Amino acid sequence: MAMLASNADFTNPRKRRRIILVGGDKGGTGKSFGARTITGWLIAQGYEVAAFDADARNGHLERYYDRSIGVERVPLRDPLGWTSLYEAWARVNDDCVIIVDLPGNIGAEMAEETIRLKRVSEALNRDFINVWVASEEEDSIWLLDTALQVAGEPQTIFLMNGRFGSDPSKFELWNGSKARASFIRNGGIEAYLPVLPIFVRTKIARARAPFHNLSEVELGLTDRIDFDLWWEAVADALEPLSDLLGGRP
Repeated sequence: MAMLASNADFTNPRKRRRIILVGGDKGGTGKSFGARTITGWLIAQGYEVAAFDADARNGHLERYYDRSIGVERVPLRDPLGWTSLYEAWARVNDDCVIIVDLPGNIGAEMAEETIRLKRVSEALNRDFINVWVASEEEDSIWLLDTALQVAGEPQTIFLMNGRFGSDPSKFELWNGSKARASFIRNGGIEAYLPVLPIFVRTKIARARAPFHNLSEVELGLTDRIDFDLWWEAVADALEPLSDLLGGRP
């Protein structure tokens, strides 16, 4: 298995107020599943979470977390969508971590909004974290640049979706790219999101259950073991995110 790399500096223990942007731009990278997983992990770790679902076609956050924490839908393709999102951020409790599931193919709009995004983050005294959910295709490499304009490499996690490769070494285009070399050299962070076994995933989906609370899901013995093994691997994969958030709440 390829070693994951990180040159990020986590020496400052001060907890910061954060906005996590879960992107991937190109559709089909598993971005919404990644946002769903991260949200469940945040809640399980004890973070207060304010979730915003901007994926109009396949939003997982609203589907799986609206009952437990409430999720606000934000239509970013609407002319006033970004403004409504910023105003909603301003209403969020200071102790909450904000997470946003961005829609696919939003890169052009993100580029146009970069200046306003940064001004808003400064006004709210919040910093951005990018979680870039990637497939093994080249689009996940060259589309990353737009996200890096909002938050640089030290605040960006390149999250390889295990659905597209059994371990990080299978992401050959990324591993051999100049983009990766530059990303790591500038403090970027890599992580690998393992695959949740399909039978367990299907049962959880049918119950519309959030990952942090499966009390309404009928899981057999092996299902429970499979989920627990996956959840432990998720916790390991997202440890860099905990560091970026300033440690445990």
